[in-house]
Amino acid sequence: MKYCSKCGNELLDEAVICPKCGCAAGGAEQVPDKLIADKRRSHLSAGLILNNIAAIGSAVIAAVFTYLLFFDKGEPGSGHQHVEVSSDAITFDPGGLPSKGWFFVWVALMVAIFVVGILIAKGKQQQIQQVLGYVYVVLTIASLIVMHLAFPNILYLVMCIWGLIFYVPVLLQIIAGVKFLQGAHKG
Repeated sequence: MKYCSKCGNELLDEAVICPKCGCAAGGAEQVPDKLIADKRRSHLSAGLILNNIAAIGSAVIAAVFTYLLFFDKGEPGSGHQHVEVSSDAITFDPGGLPSKGWFFVWVALMVAIFVVGILIAKGKQQQIQQVLGYVYVVLTIASLIVMHLAFPNILYLVMCIWGLIFYVPVLLQIIAGVKFLQGAHKG
């Protein structure tokens, strides 16, 4: 395998031009270690930024539902909470709030994912970063499953568009996990 001398993109042996930058591949050579290190840092930085944005989104969602679960007492005198989600054409009563037990598991997973992301970005050993990258992806998938257990009516909320908000942090975490794995990959 050869690399572009201009941008460091990996090229097929029979490549004539670099598909990324258009530079002639005739002068392709081994990429200097500095270019590989810069590319790794770039992937790890992108993963860290996405991880932080996802953590903020998860924290906002968790704060709203913590308030609804523990501090909001519903309508005065009703004795129960009532949450109603509506849009122009659809009015839906999701039937209550999330399961408290699964909600706390979901919050714990969000915190664990955030911490693992920080450890990956700040780590120095590629092997540990790679293992933590896979742990990050597995925790993200687990958080998606637990999110559906904590918020059983989330699919109904998706029909009203509001439920899509729940998926934004998870999608950002999946992309961050890919960036972390790219950054931890031995170039």
